[in-house]
Amino acid sequence: MTILHSISSTSSTTVQRTEAFSWPRGTEHTPDDILIGGTSLTAAARGGQTPLVRIGETSVPDASSLVRRAFVTVLVTRVIHVDRLGMLQRPDVWVDADLRVCEPIMEAARIIGRAATDRRRRARMLTETDPATHRDVKLSADIQPGDLIAIPCHGTLPHTHVARHFPNPVVLADKPDDQGGDPGFYGSCGK
Repeated sequence: MTILHSISSTSSTTVQRTEAFSWPRGTEHTPDDILIGGTSLTAAARGGQTPLVRIGETSVPDASSLVRRAFVTVLVTRVIHVDRLGMLQRPDVWVDADLRVCEPIMEAARIIGRAATDRRRRARMLTETDPATHRDVKLSADIQPGDLIAIPCHGTLPHTHVARHFPNPVVLADKPDDQGGDPGFYGSCGK
């Protein structure tokens, strides 16, 4: 056994342990899906709207070599658009979830709903609600619009915190504009 072999097997074991602590207890991984408590995340996302969340308890290794209980939220979001700026640059992956309060476990995010390539690379996830906020994750290199991504995040996140909230929504007024404009809007458009 060589030193390189020892290092790579130790690294692989560490990644597998990190992966196990990243998901709720009872999570099962298949080549194209994740089941939490026997429920398919792909079926749940296809049957309803994304983003969706599943919160579960996990065991987290402590610095004192003990294991403590913690919670993890699995966020399932859909890819809206992928910007590939160059071969060496990480892609920008635009998703339909609000990411401002999400702290993803970068190494554990994965595509669900189809078999993806094993080759993973860093990507930046962004959202239209706050383009300045991005989260770094590792995803399959063949990520494309329409894909579903399952992302474990530290702590508990209610659905209301990841559902898209567009800033400055248009609010219709109760009475028509008396200046001859469109009903429901007051004043001029400012052109």
